[in-house]
Order: sequence, then C-alpha cells, then structure tokens
Amino acid sequence: MKRALVAMLLLCGCPAEKKAEPVAAPVVREVVDAGAVAAAPPAPEAPAPLEVKLTGSLEVKKLKAARLVLVVSKSRCAADSAELEVLEQTDVSAGPLLSEMSFPPDTVAHLCVLALDARGKLIGFAAHPGNPVTLSGQVELKVLTLKPVKARPAPKGL
Repeated sequence: MKRALVAMLLLCGCPAEKKAEPVAAPVVREVVDAGAVAAAPPAPEAPAPLEVKLTGSLEVKKLKAARLVLVVSKSRCAADSAELEVLEQTDVSAGPLLSEMSFPPDTVAHLCVLALDARGKLIGFAAHPGNPVTLSGQVELKVLTLKPVKARPAPKGL
C-alpha cells in the first residue's frame, strides 16, 4: 500500500501533459583559417638629403640692388616669371658665389639670381645657362651677369 501511495503521489505531482518549450536552434559559426596574413611592407624611407655646393661668380655691374637672392626653383625661372616654385633661396653678394644647400638626391631644379630694390621690386635677373640641372654634389654656376629689367613686383613664392 505504501508503494501505491508513493506512486500516486508521484503521478499527482506531475502535470498530465507537459508542453515542451520551443528550443532555439543552435547557431553554427564557421571559422575559416585564412592562413598567415602578410603585413604591409614598411613604407620606404625617404633618401637622406645631399649637400649641394653651388659655386661661381655674380656680376652686378651698375645695377643698384638692395638685395640679391639666389633661387633654386622647381619651375622654370625667367625675367618675366610671375610665380616660382621655390625649393630654396638665399641672399648672396656680388662677386664670388658659394652656397651650400640640402636637397633630396637627383632633384631637378632651375637656378637664378634676382635683384630686388629697396621696395622689393624686381630690377635685375640672371639665370644659369645650364638650366635645368640635377642637383648632386657640386654645381658650377660659372659667371652669372645680372641684366636690368623693368621694375615690377617680385615673383610670387619668393
């Protein structure tokens, strides 16, 4: 009788039909092995700048310039240039010319000297006859003779 009572209690404690709760379907994630991923090669380092020695002589003659500027330009420089892409510039004096500047190897540039009056107007001009030049080591400008030009504003970029 005890067994029947226990069995009855067990059956009474359980609902007659238990509704199954919906079970979410398992999500299958696939992992794909892409193998070794190559890192991007490092960017090449910019070559070290080279010291370039510019030598020669500058003749001014009767020109009354307040300032003489040696210009190293990426663009062609002429007496009538309205704008210059100046890479470097330095003030110089009449007579022997010596200037050292640094440029990336094999830079191609135009070399010229501009004479400016006290108001900054262009009054004289000389260009290296071998323009354009590849700047490396030493560049001999030989003798540059400034020629007077009609006073006008100095080129932009100077």
